[in-house]
Amino acid sequence: MEACEHERWSAAGVNAVHAATSIVDALLIQERGLRCTSSNHMDLVELLGLELPDLPDVKVAQKHLRHILSEKNRVEYEARPFSKSDATAMVQHLQRLTDWISRHRT
Repeated sequence: MEACEHERWSAAGVNAVHAATSIVDALLIQERGLRCTSSNHMDLVELLGLELPDLPDVKVAQKHLRHILSEKNRVEYEARPFSKSDATAMVQHLQRLTDWISRHRT
């Protein structure tokens, strides 16, 4: 991710949040013709499990998505610094989520 290469840790975190929500919405649109419209991003985690419960390892994918989204407010709105290790963890969860979606899309 370019933001990591340039040591923009907060930008990497924000990008991870937006990428995760976009790819999960895309999967839900593809598989069920719907997307999450809730203003609470954590509802996307639940919707993924409710709508695609038969996909292998969906609970693992939910864990990765939950981790990314749990950092959303911190990285987007709080004054606390977002560190390299914070960004690295989010990007790793995003990569695992992306890999899972690539394996299971029809």
